[in-house]
Amino acid sequence: MAVVSTGKRAADLEGAHHSRSGGADTFERMELYFRAKLFDDVIDVLADYVEAEGMPEVKEETRQRARDIHLRAYPEYVRLYG
Repeated sequence: MAVVSTGKRAADLEGAHHSRSGGADTFERMELYFRAKLFDDVIDVLADYVEAEGMPEVKEETRQRARDIHLRAYPEYVRLYG
C-alpha cells in the first residue's frame, strides 16, 4: 500500500512534532520511516511489475498500478533526498 505524500519531509514538520511529543528520538525515527517507505514505493513496485508477467489475468492492472506508484514516488524521493 502506498503512502500518500504531503510533499513535505518530516523535517518540515519538526516544530509541530516536538511541541506534541517532545521527543527528538521519535522525530528521527519517523523521518527515517517516511524516507524508507517512500524508497520502498520507488523500488518494490518494480518487482511487482516484473512478477506480473506470470499472472496474465491481472498483468495489465498490476503493471499500471506499479507504474503509477513508481512514477509518483521516484521524483518525490529525488526532490526530498536526492
